This record gives sequence, structure tokens and C-alpha cells, in this order.
Amino acid sequence: MRGKIYFVGGGPGDPALIAMRGMELLRRAKTVLAPGFFKDTYKEHLAGKEVLEPFDYHHAELVARIDACLDRGDDAVFLVPGDLAVFSPVQSIIDYFGESAEVVPGVSTMNAASAALKRTFDLPGVSHSTIVTSPKTITGSPDSISDLSRHRSTMVLFMNNKPVEELVAELSEGYAPDTPVAVIYNVSLPGQEILMSRLSALAADVDHGRFRDEDVFKLVIVGGVLAATEDPSWWDRRKDTRDARHAAKKK
Repeated sequence: MRGKIYFVGGGPGDPALIAMRGMELLRRAKTVLAPGFFKDTYKEHLAGKEVLEPFDYHHAELVARIDACLDRGDDAVFLVPGDLAVFSPVQSIIDYFGESAEVVPGVSTMNAASAALKRTFDLPGVSHSTIVTSPKTITGSPDSISDLSRHRSTMVLFMNNKPVEELVAELSEGYAPDTPVAVIYNVSLPGQEILMSRLSALAADVDHGRFRDEDVFKLVIVGGVLAATEDPSWWDRRKDTRDARHAAKKK
């Protein structure tokens, strides 16, 4: 019987953040595709398995290796960085395997960043939307960082490859100079670092080379929610409205 390939959201790389179903599938799999530093962070869970670095292969070579595994009746797991929903590199591989593929959701790096900051990205009266984009991948699209900044919504930037001065200039098309900015390196991993700054001070605060290097694992979050306080009176209004609705139903 042919095996299956499971695309498991591996989170930011911390095995403690993988879903229980994903971890069970990882334990059972004989072949695991573990990109980048996942080979190190998941090391104890990969012992005794065939471990492949997926980016060492061209597409045709990679699916052929996986096909051979499935044809033996074995299951394979592809540890997807973050989650399939945002900036996932595996859609074409999922499409190739069709019914032999299953996706198991995981914790996105954006969720991990929110947790590290202890901040929601959607705060009433401050921002009701979150824009998720990448200075690297937005190239060639109808959008631009400058255009998106004019919404003044919370913005989460993956894979920055722009010099800080250039990125600040684009963000300044919409955001005020005192808009808070967070740069989080190695989210949820040993060595996690959080740099809090303001848009006008970001160029002075960051290590320029590290900030621009898209291979350095980091997220940049921009928006007023990073420093805003919330009026707790809405909680009481919600309770009062809920009580009134339940009372009306009893009549």
C-alpha cells in the first residue's frame, strides 16, 4: 500500500510549538524533509530517520525521492517552516502529490512573534487589520510597501532584504515617524532577541547587515498596536450586552 506525505507546520523551529498530531506523524515517519536549521532544532526527533534537506534538490529530483519513499509503503513528513498559510514554499509539491498529500497546520512565525511581544495585532481604535507581506516577495506585484503603509494597519514583514534606510523611507509614506517598530530575531528559539524602536530611529538602532540579510531569521512588525493601551470598558459593555441578550431570550 502506497504511503502518504504529510506537510506538517513546524512553527518557527521550536519543537514545543508543533501540533500534537504533527508530532505523532513525525515519530512514525521514516523519511523527514527538514529545511535549514530545523535539522538542528528537531534533532532529537529525527534520530534513526532518513533526513533530507529539501532545498538541496531540484523540484523533479525532490518529488522523485519522495515518490520512492511512498512507493515502498512508507510515510514521509515535510516539516514546513511556520505554516502553509503564509509564505510557504511547498504548494507545488502538495499539488504534485494530490491525494497522497495531507497538510497538518502549525503555529506560524507571526503567531510566535505576537506571543513573544505579548501583543495582539488587532486592537479596537488602533488597527482592525493586519497586513502580512515581504519586501523580498512583493517585488513585481501591484502592491508596494509604500502603498500598503498608507493603510496604517499593523504590518508584519517577513524576509526583509532591503537596506534599513530604504525600508524606512517606504514605510514613512504612511506611518508617522513615532510609529513603534519591533524587530524579532530567532523567534521562539534559543537566542531570541527583540529590538523595540520607532520608525524614525530604526536606522540608528539596528545592525544594518543583519537587518538586510534575508537569511537571518527575523520578523519586522510595524504599527501603533505595539505601544497602545486598551480601554477595558469594552469588556463591561460586552458583558452587559450579553446579559441583556440572554434576558431577552428568556422572556
